[in-house]
Amino acid sequence: MKQLISTILLLSSFAIALQAQQNNLAGNAIRISYLEYTQDNTVKYINCGNNESLNLGEEATLETWIRISEVDGLTNNNMKLMGKLNGSFNSGYMLGLQVGLYAEVWNPTLNELQSGVVPPNETWAHLAVTYQAGGQMRGYINGNEVADFANISASGITPNNDPLIIGIAPWDLANFQTFGEFDEVRIWNVARSAEEIAANMHIPLTGQEEGLVAYYDFNEENGSNLPDLTGNGNDGNLVAMSDNNWISSRAVLGGESMRGQLDIHAVWKKTLLPTQSAATTNGLSLVATTDTLDYFVFGHNGVEGTSTTAIPADAPSNFQKTGRNWHLISAGDATADLAFDLDNAAGAGEVLPTDKDAEYYTLLYRENPLDTYSVFAQANSKNNNVVSFTGLDLPNGYYAIGVGEEPFTNVKEIIQSNTVKIYPNPSNGKFNVQLQNAMGKNISLSVFNILGEEMYRYTAKAESDLFSKLISLDDMAAGNYLLNINMDGKTHTQVLVKE
Repeated sequence: MKQLISTILLLSSFAIALQAQQNNLAGNAIRISYLEYTQDNTVKYINCGNNESLNLGEEATLETWIRISEVDGLTNNNMKLMGKLNGSFNSGYMLGLQVGLYAEVWNPTLNELQSGVVPPNETWAHLAVTYQAGGQMRGYINGNEVADFANISASGITPNNDPLIIGIAPWDLANFQTFGEFDEVRIWNVARSAEEIAANMHIPLTGQEEGLVAYYDFNEENGSNLPDLTGNGNDGNLVAMSDNNWISSRAVLGGESMRGQLDIHAVWKKTLLPTQSAATTNGLSLVATTDTLDYFVFGHNGVEGTSTTAIPADAPSNFQKTGRNWHLISAGDATADLAFDLDNAAGAGEVLPTDKDAEYYTLLYRENPLDTYSVFAQANSKNNNVVSFTGLDLPNGYYAIGVGEEPFTNVKEIIQSNTVKIYPNPSNGKFNVQLQNAMGKNISLSVFNILGEEMYRYTAKAESDLFSKLISLDDMAAGNYLLNINMDGKTHTQVLVKE
């Protein structure tokens, strides 16, 4: 029975790990490659038709996530991302990059916005421009306003019968090609506020949001059709593209489970600085401590005060936690430091006790919102009312912080991902495993298949600070396997993909 329970737990962990890998992706995206263009000189774009709903009137918002590669950025600094504009230049609108965020709106005279702020190459960036007749045009990069133009007449955007084009100049289908990756194109007939843009840029939409006239999530895997998820019929046709233009996306999206969360923040490589962070006033601030991440997205449930609901069964006496929990989604291999401000975490409600030492405070985790919490980590430090946890490898799920009359005695010790390096992964069957700070420690490596059967085992005592071992799965079928690493009682699990 003990072996059966162990196998069930292992399979459950395996399923969680696989699900986390699969759910980390923000669906798919479209890539238009400059290198391909240099080989075949073929322009590529998406024609979304000229439905009347795309004539936006007195207000408008254009949004997209985009990633420009180093090569593409250096070879083209004038790219038209999307627009509904013809060569007469007296109607319609356009969003582009031209030495920074750039936009044109015609009503019928030109209203032009130029930011001068350029998103770094090789990083995903969220771009947005809003227009309000009689008001202003505003430009945003990653939710931050970077430009405005105030001299807007009271006229709405002049309509036309030209198609909405994504990926190239809408008035000239041979020039000003965008080279890079597109995801989450959203077109509205309302001027979204800065707060609305920031609140929704990291979550997928339903397509039924008020004022949304065209929405493309790019989650197809192949084909030449790009569905408009609003139901307005503004489907796109991919011109001169093949299935190779569909790729896995790393746009900074938290997925459908992030809908309904409040005060959503994200940490990703959005600047040239090695450290990326998000400071909030909702109780949780996060700092990525390696530069290998794709992103963290997190928000909270808005609950105030304290709670004893769903706490671990073996919690110490008088244990209580924050009523607020934080939903976190991550992609990529990265560790993070978490800092909880107990006052802010309580909102307007009761604050957790603040008179304890750091080891009394426990980070709680659950994979699903109805699960009982388990102990994830013990606090490393406490400064006044701020409790900190450092070097954590954070799985997707829900987090809270708790405290009792005494510390937990069964905090599981986990090898953090900055200690473990596994490469290449995926591979054709050979995986290099490296462990840092290993001198004199007992090492155990075990590989399990999807049935929970142990397929490989290796044990040793490390004789140097850097432990290195080549694992060979040459005799095993292609597929997914689970590697369990144990180093002096500390554990780490990793999905291995054999191609």
